[in-house]
Order: sequence, then structure tokens, then C-alpha cells
Amino acid sequence: MFQHLSVLLLIVFSTFNFGQNDASTVYHKHDVATKQFVETKIEESEKQILKNKKAPSIIREEIAEVLSYFPELANTQIDFVFKDRINKSFMQAQPKWYGFFQSKSKRDYVIKISRNFQMEGHTIPIEKLPKDIIIGWLAHELGHIMDYQDKSAFALMKFGWSYLTSREYMIEAERTADVQAIHCNLGEYLVIKKNFIQNHTDIPLEYKERIKQFYMSAEEAIELMDNLPDDLLTAD
Repeated sequence: MFQHLSVLLLIVFSTFNFGQNDASTVYHKHDVATKQFVETKIEESEKQILKNKKAPSIIREEIAEVLSYFPELANTQIDFVFKDRINKSFMQAQPKWYGFFQSKSKRDYVIKISRNFQMEGHTIPIEKLPKDIIIGWLAHELGHIMDYQDKSAFALMKFGWSYLTSREYMIEAERTADVQAIHCNLGEYLVIKKNFIQNHTDIPLEYKERIKQFYMSAEEAIELMDNLPDDLLTAD
């Protein structure tokens, strides 16, 4: 959960224990008030984190949680939008077309998300996927946006062309997105997502092979996490 939420819960529970003088008469009312207080604070935190963002309600919590690891994107406009299907992908991060004509600080982005995950012979609605796996996917896409932010308009156009025409460039771009996410302490979620793809028997073999060819493996991600200098990691 959010890093500040753990501090909030500690304060709330400490207050509850200190003020519990008569459990037979006070406990129930105080418990309800505490629950409402915590829920209100969570809602306020989500609203702050989702400022400048558009997020589908059914995965709003996952989006807010993963964004909490990317404070650099707090003022960046990002639209998370559902699509019936995205060619060869489950999610896809892109700058909006008019962003090429704006300064880096004013550039807007969109993360396209497939409404359903394709399995062999059936689909799974995204809200049925485990939360950690959704966060792992979102972490990778936000890693792309972190990479895009540093590029000029010309560099972005070159990136798009090279990504489509060069296998080596595509591999490097996908690796860079994972590295960005790992630097933000989201490596464990990436590993969960990668293991899910490779180990789930109902995921099409063609998709697994594509992931194996172009993306960092779970083992590589773990090795990178283990060897990453502490000063490159975002503080908890």
C-alpha cells in the first residue's frame, strides 16, 4: 500500500489504544469512526496522486498505487484508457500526438490498456487479474513514460521509427522501461508479472515467445535488483 498510509494507520491505531477507556460502551462507535477516518484519508491520497490523471474506476486503486512510486510524474498529464484490443500488447504507453509540438514539461501521455487479457480460447477481464500483476504491467508502461520525458521531439520521432524497424532497438527500449521501474522500487512487481506470463498454461505460446524475445526475463530483473547500487534506488 502507499508508503504514507502505513504511518497514518500507526497513528490511528495508537490513538485508538490510548483512548479506549471503556470497551463495553466505546469500542464499537470508535471502531466505526476510525474506519471512516482511514477510508477518507485513502480517498484524499488517491485524489492527490491521481491529479492530472484519468483512470478507469475498476483499476483506480492499482493506478494510484503504482503512481505513488513515480513522484516525478505527479504533474504529468496521463490518460489511462481501455481499448477492446491492442495489437500484440496488453498495455501500450505513448505520447499524445500534439505533444511532439510542445515542450517536454507540457507533454501529455496515454497508456492504452486492453479491457480483457487474452488466454487460449477465452479472455479474462482485467479486474479479475491479481492486483500485483496489474501493478507490474503499469510499472513497465510508466517506465516508458519516464524514458519519453527526457527525449526531444526529434528524439521521440526517431524512437518511434527505430522501435518499429529495429529488433535491437525494441529490445533496448523495453529493457530501459523495466530498468526505470526497478529504479523506482517496483522490481518485485515486474518479476511477479513476468513469472505469470511464462508460467501460466493458458497464455498463448506465441505471446510467451514474443515476451521472451523482446523483454527482460524474471531472472535478469532479479539479478539487476540484487546488483543495483543503493543510491540508484528511490527511497521508501
